[in-house]
Amino acid sequence: MKWIDIIRITITGITITGVIAGSVSCAPIKVTVPREELVNRMTDEEKSRSEETDFMLLEDPWDDSSIESQFADLTDRIIYNPGYGALVHGEAVFNALPPVGYDGGSGTVYFDFFDPDTGEIVEEEIVFEDMDELRDALREGYDREIAAGYPSVPADEEYEALIDLYEAVIAGETEDIDKDLFDRYMEYYYNGGAEAESVDLSWQMDEEGV
Repeated sequence: MKWIDIIRITITGITITGVIAGSVSCAPIKVTVPREELVNRMTDEEKSRSEETDFMLLEDPWDDSSIESQFADLTDRIIYNPGYGALVHGEAVFNALPPVGYDGGSGTVYFDFFDPDTGEIVEEEIVFEDMDELRDALREGYDREIAAGYPSVPADEEYEALIDLYEAVIAGETEDIDKDLFDRYMEYYYNGGAEAESVDLSWQMDEEGV
């Protein structure tokens, strides 16, 4: 005896019709499932700020390239907010910032040194006569941090970025940065920045099927 099973699903409420055909004629079996009504739980204020639109399929909804584009040009510039911080070709600089209006002569800066014996940050005053003397003093400060266990690669990169900042300040080639933009960049920077962009978080979508 040969049996053929046919299941037809029609989305109108939800109606499921099953037909079993064989050597004996059977009447169709019809099962109707009550429609579940969606409840809009938005507040009146939320409704006032929303609007209806055509159905849209978001393409790559986890793609953060729009975030990246906000900061793409910062990697080619030296941006400085005196007393707050700087971005040197995309790298953040906070330690031993140049004095306001520094022109390459004498001055005083403060170097934050991590003391491995106490586990605390110690602010050390550096008094210098010119840029050459300051350059040597800053190099000594970073060498002490390396000797105390701080990795040499980031220490050397921070030193080079700081010197680039001083040279740009002396040459008048720094750009101002809005504190809000600076803070948003730092959140992006400390969350992985460009490294995080290498992680593929986009939907796996069958575009042809859609």
